[in-house]
Amino acid sequence: MSVRAGLNHVGVRVDDLDAAIRFYAEGFDLERIAAPSFGSPVVWLRAGSLQLHLTETRTQQPSPGHFALEVDDFGAVYRWAVEAGVLSRSADGNSVFELPGGECQMYLHDPSDNVVEVCHPAAARWREEIPELVRLADLYPQNADADRATLFLDR
Repeated sequence: MSVRAGLNHVGVRVDDLDAAIRFYAEGFDLERIAAPSFGSPVVWLRAGSLQLHLTETRTQQPSPGHFALEVDDFGAVYRWAVEAGVLSRSADGNSVFELPGGECQMYLHDPSDNVVEVCHPAAARWREEIPELVRLADLYPQNADADRATLFLDR
């Protein structure tokens, strides 16, 4: 498999979202940007050309956070992940999502059980090839900023 990948964002779980926002905004001058709704309180912050995603969770999680790689061939990574058995299914049983802005993302587990998100800017390109691609808006009501949210700041 020959796929080009680059770091897109880092996501961390926090106990107190407001305190975390203050910490990153005041300490590092990170700017809050639009984010879709994921069923848990979430805030996205601009960190230069990348992003920091904060998710408030008070219950124990299998992984303290994740990092995201953007890839040029989402379908190839999906096929490999299915064959390797590394897709990470959420509580609702899904692993591949279309965000309100039209991007797609999937979640995997590495050999140490860390969560790795894989993302691509064009979900429409993969709808026919990936039958389990689920619209996030079909799972969770979206906020007013959801359509403006983007994983790809420089596009």
